[in-house]
Amino acid sequence: MLLFLLFFVDTRQVLIASNGDPSNFNNDTSIYGTQWQSFIDALNDIGSSDWTEQYRELFENNFDPKIKKTYSVSPVPDAIRDGGVAAVAKHMEELAKQGDIETKEARVILLGTKGAGKTSLARKLRNTWFPMPKKSESTPGVDTTKLSLIPGEITHLWDFGGHVVAQAAHKCFMSAECVYILVINGRTEEQQDEDNFRKWLATVKTYSNKRAKVFIVLNESDDQYQGMPENILMEEFPDLIEGFYSFNIKKDRLKLREFRKVLKEYIEDNLTRKYPANYFAIKKEIEHRFRKRIFRKYKNEILRKSVVEKIVSGFDLKDGSKGVKEYLNILGVALSYDNIPDIVLNPSWISNGIYTIINHMQNNRYIAIHKNDMTKVLKDKESWRYNASNSKYIYDLMIKYELAFEMENKRNTLIVPSVLSDKKPYGFTAPNQGEEMLVRRYGFDIALTDSIFPRYIQRNHEYLEIRDGHCIMWKGGMSLEKDHTYAIITKKTREIEITAWGENKSNFLNELHKGLEDLLEEHHSKWERDEIKLSTGYLSTDVISNLYKGGTKEYNGEPVENILCKFYLAENFIKFGL
Repeated sequence: MLLFLLFFVDTRQVLIASNGDPSNFNNDTSIYGTQWQSFIDALNDIGSSDWTEQYRELFENNFDPKIKKTYSVSPVPDAIRDGGVAAVAKHMEELAKQGDIETKEARVILLGTKGAGKTSLARKLRNTWFPMPKKSESTPGVDTTKLSLIPGEITHLWDFGGHVVAQAAHKCFMSAECVYILVINGRTEEQQDEDNFRKWLATVKTYSNKRAKVFIVLNESDDQYQGMPENILMEEFPDLIEGFYSFNIKKDRLKLREFRKVLKEYIEDNLTRKYPANYFAIKKEIEHRFRKRIFRKYKNEILRKSVVEKIVSGFDLKDGSKGVKEYLNILGVALSYDNIPDIVLNPSWISNGIYTIINHMQNNRYIAIHKNDMTKVLKDKESWRYNASNSKYIYDLMIKYELAFEMENKRNTLIVPSVLSDKKPYGFTAPNQGEEMLVRRYGFDIALTDSIFPRYIQRNHEYLEIRDGHCIMWKGGMSLEKDHTYAIITKKTREIEITAWGENKSNFLNELHKGLEDLLEEHHSKWERDEIKLSTGYLSTDVISNLYKGGTKEYNGEPVENILCKFYLAENFIKFGL
């Protein structure tokens, strides 16, 4: 990169010396000495030979980009850009080699809580005269359909289920290449619940790498419109929110048509992309051959790697099926993952599988499930969709997206933190050892999103304390142990507290802090924290307050009033950011 910048600066000086006229440009690369060849070698070393050829031709043509069509500027999809310079160069090379096809095909994702009106909006976006769905038609996982917003183009519409259980699977589908519509229920207090807005917006921001756009739609009730906290949200998410829209999904056909037009214009202006012609031809072939598998109940909703490679083999592609899988994933035609060799043609196959497993565990009060039992549950529910061969993909995806983890002593068994009980494990008692402890408390200005603490448990599962063969964890806490050092971590709506003690308490606390900080930054949460030392064992503010109110003067040799002051000082530091 430094070599590139040095060369770029030098080239810029040459262009300035030529007064911006390409005909005056000195295209003699020998004036750069060894720097030119080092620059070319560096590009080749990172797999960017296409850039090498382009730079050579630019110099040969006196830096006139109009001479060759390959230099036409086209936005590079974010998913390809994330792959780095080599991925972008490969994309441009394929465009130059195959020719390109411009498309406005896009994926639109509907988000919101259960009953907000997502399925209703999905129908009305297709046709404003379509009837409203019945209550029994609530989306359990992900429902996919197609819109004709732009003549000759397809818009893939994905309606995400709003059930809390189904929300756990959303992260498997979100990316920067999508357009998001957050539907808010105007018939409840949801429209005034700032935390509800923040939860959804923070989720999109996290899983789209801060690059997606969200349209917020308030589904108005028949009562008086109360408005949304637009100014507050725009101040907090200025680069994420594209706009606020308010109408009655059931009745306002005019406003629905206006919103369709807004959506259409946004896609045309921001999601027009050029793709290699062969990729587009392969996409058409897959859609033609497997259309029934996408839209109807069929025995197999997964396209095997061998079948993909057979289709791809008929085209001259440098990277085989890899680039095609990325392209299909971007457009939402099919889903591909690093740890799965095949591609998934129907996203509901994933969402329904995860939903079925988590729902089964909740209903039976299980926190763990063996791989064989998972296969049986899925086959019993829908034998035409799942079998021993493909159900392992659900297992692997739940680990990949931190919905579950395996314990070393329980291989082939998934533990799912999101289905943990609210109650602490039976027999669990907080330690009271009278030794010095470190307490670090984190306060949040908004309620934590539902996925943060389960993911924090997942990331620290190797340290979970085990008593009588059971991990000590619950929905709002966990007990950890590492090298004769211990920690208890608890969570409330707007607070997380870490208490550490033992031989290496400072190091362990810092390690746990770093892990939590990384997770919070992924979710873009704002927090304040402070650290206090106690020589009283494990306590909470409530316990100390009750002792103080009850007239207790000392606790483990320390005045209760002093202990209480420590807690309240820490809380005030957090609250006011002191």
